[in-house]
Amino acid sequence: MWLDEEDDFLYLADDGFLVYRWEGENLRVDSLVAGSEETTRALWSMVGSSSSIAKNVVAHVAPDDPVLWLLRERSIDQVKQQRWMFRVLDVAAAAERRGYPVGVAADVPLTVDGEGWRLEFGGGSGAATRAGAGADGPSLGIGGFSALYAGVPASTLRLTGLMSGNDRYDEVLDSAFAAKPYMLDYF
Repeated sequence: MWLDEEDDFLYLADDGFLVYRWEGENLRVDSLVAGSEETTRALWSMVGSSSSIAKNVVAHVAPDDPVLWLLRERSIDQVKQQRWMFRVLDVAAAAERRGYPVGVAADVPLTVDGEGWRLEFGGGSGAATRAGAGADGPSLGIGGFSALYAGVPASTLRLTGLMSGNDRYDEVLDSAFAAKPYMLDYF
């Protein structure tokens, strides 16, 4: 796909590559992958060598991409965020298939859509088993649980009304589900 595009600029390094192009007055970075600081600086410098004549430089990057810290002048950062949909369909399967921080170990009672669950984390893995009604932990709908699963902090969920009940497990849930989810592609 990229190799067929005559207007693309392609650069290859030992541990990375860059693909970018002109779109009218704008410079668009399609992909920049680097495995070292040296390559990161070199490839972004290639983009920067044309940026002074571009109206805008457009690059879809992760929230913590190194380019944001390589720029000397960051007087104006325009950030556009597009939300994407995510919904857990099976609490037990989702809990089992997700990775967790190795140092987090806990046993948390939780209610999701009125159904009691027991979440257990340890050694980087987790499990959810059905528990009886009246669990003494937080209570969420499936939308709130999906957001927690994707890394939204418990405090945010509580402030929006998506989580209620006992808050003594909030810190361990935040640690277990800590994440910065994002997508670079939009479809």
